[in-house]
Amino acid sequence: MLFYDRQEAGRLLAKELHKEPHLYTDKDALVLGLARGGIIVANEVAKALSLPLNVIVPRKIGAPRNPELALGSIMENGEGVFNQSIINMLGVSQNYIKQEIEKEKNKAAQRLALYRQYSPLPEIKNKHIILVDDGIATGSTLLTAIRAMRQFEPLSITVAAPVSSTEAFALLANEADKVICPNVRDDFLGVGMFYGHFPQTEDQEVVDLLKQGGNR
Repeated sequence: MLFYDRQEAGRLLAKELHKEPHLYTDKDALVLGLARGGIIVANEVAKALSLPLNVIVPRKIGAPRNPELALGSIMENGEGVFNQSIINMLGVSQNYIKQEIEKEKNKAAQRLALYRQYSPLPEIKNKHIILVDDGIATGSTLLTAIRAMRQFEPLSITVAAPVSSTEAFALLANEADKVICPNVRDDFLGVGMFYGHFPQTEDQEVVDLLKQGGNR
């Protein structure tokens, strides 16, 4: 166990970001938490850095009979990044992938419809974006988020997470302008293994944090 809960992880991560002031001292900086668990970590970062908080909703596409194994991930419009080698190794059909994409698109749309009532997505262009999650297993979800954000022409994209697998860290380091992660681990079997308290984050928690954090 590295952290008691996501709040503690967020406070520790904020200390790491304090060492990189050029990433956030500009007034045009924004913290984006990945729904749902990432928003709790992101809220602690945003509070510590006195930055506004918002949320994005990428969705993982899980493997058949093993949903925790990511075949890839998508944004709410269905565009995403997929690991073709895993898809080929498991013999996953394109029909399955199409069905999962539609299912996850619908889930993302429902969550965004709720979240955006309280926190519309602000202008991304010419801003320093800090993407925050509670941990990085394969990196596919954050990779999708990075590529989606690039379309809005931000000044920079920093990925920040309290813990990551070695492979995911290397993957994202090639895509983001900076990756901040104090714990890069070879023994990574799942994000939850590094937390003492790791409950599922509910939509109401996300809404409450957005109400608090969007006006910083």
